[in-house]
Amino acid sequence: DKTAIARTTTRYFGEGSNDPMLPRVLSENRLSLLEWQDRPTLTVKITLNQDCEIEDVEIFESWLASKKRFSYEEADDVLKDQNSPFQELLQTCHTWTGLLNRKRQTSGAISGIVTPGSGAWIDEDGNLIVSDKKRYHAHIVIQEFMILANRAVAQWLADSDTPALYRNHTAKAIAPDRETMFQAIVTMGSWSSIRKQLGNWLNRAEYGPTLIGHFALNLTAYCHFTSPIRRLADLINHRIVKARLHGKELPYSKTELEQLGQHIATVARAEEERKDTHFKEIRKQQYQETLKTPQDLSQLGEKEFSQLLKYTIKNEELDLIHGQVEARIDDNRLQVQDLYLLLFRSDHSQMQQLTCEHLKIRVQDAASVIAMAKDMEEDWEGFEYVDLEGLPFASWLEVAIGGKVLTTAEPAQQTRKQTARHYACLNCIEGYVDGSLVDPEQRVQPARPV
Repeated sequence: DKTAIARTTTRYFGEGSNDPMLPRVLSENRLSLLEWQDRPTLTVKITLNQDCEIEDVEIFESWLASKKRFSYEEADDVLKDQNSPFQELLQTCHTWTGLLNRKRQTSGAISGIVTPGSGAWIDEDGNLIVSDKKRYHAHIVIQEFMILANRAVAQWLADSDTPALYRNHTAKAIAPDRETMFQAIVTMGSWSSIRKQLGNWLNRAEYGPTLIGHFALNLTAYCHFTSPIRRLADLINHRIVKARLHGKELPYSKTELEQLGQHIATVARAEEERKDTHFKEIRKQQYQETLKTPQDLSQLGEKEFSQLLKYTIKNEELDLIHGQVEARIDDNRLQVQDLYLLLFRSDHSQMQQLTCEHLKIRVQDAASVIAMAKDMEEDWEGFEYVDLEGLPFASWLEVAIGGKVLTTAEPAQQTRKQTARHYACLNCIEGYVDGSLVDPEQRVQPARPV
């Protein structure tokens, strides 16, 4: 108990190493589901109907002997191997978890949404996870059965009004409805925009004995139960379930559960801060080494250069790579996020001017830059177009910044509405950079042909 409470969770590092919550003699042997080794377990038997709705839940103590331990890749291979004795079972698992996943998505869950670009999804706590590791079918099997078991146990406890360490997750008051949130997530142009917007909309998931519900999963009751070896909350919930099964007094009071939930959150935040500091220092050293050899900057990929650009702007060292920025502007090798950083996060007037000139050639990117500014700038609250029908078509862009609406004095005029709006975005960017945006009442109406 002392070890588990001190650590609260197993910490995983690169190359498969870890620092277990429980002593290794327990976590890697006595309590681990090793092949053909009998282990005392809690089984959650769940009956689903054809619509993947839970019809019945039975929880009981049992003995389990694992027949086979697969890696994710091996499990995926078995799905395609009709000669494997496990193929039919894994195929059944794959089919049902696919149905469960679709059921959750159509019910309005935010968790599980796959975002633009490969290797990114939203986890059960509403956090954007970006990874270059391959996602196997077996990941979905594990994920969906884990969520199914956790929600079944939480509802089983809630039905008897049993205090436990429920996993609660809520949206902030400013969050839009689920459909609006979903559409915004899938149409945003960058992971940084999605991550920031999720942070604006969603609160942190928390442990507590009072049942509130889980927003990202869209569930009325949820808890963590499936990993008692590596997570303190699961271990606590196992003890509560066992007490209920044996008709014994609950092992924790509501006050003790509240204190344990707060302790887990405190330890988690401290660990996040430690990891952030650690990785920031590593990235800083990498960037500094890269800047020592400016002749090699042209070899950096788009993602690596974007990260370096963000670092130099933040540390006011943009001059160190201005030559490479100019070259990439000329070669049209900058991403929309790079253009946004140069315009809105740097004070380098020459770079801002070059970026504006570049947008005149790729004016459609101006609208994307405006959308990114709205998502990323703290004081940008929104924007809308004001259009004037006729030939040529005229358009202004109004932006709400710090509670004040601003626009350009002159409209953008083009023969097509969409093009006029793109140029209106560019005009607004130029006005923001040089400080010439005005109150909408100061708009200059263009002369129209009689």
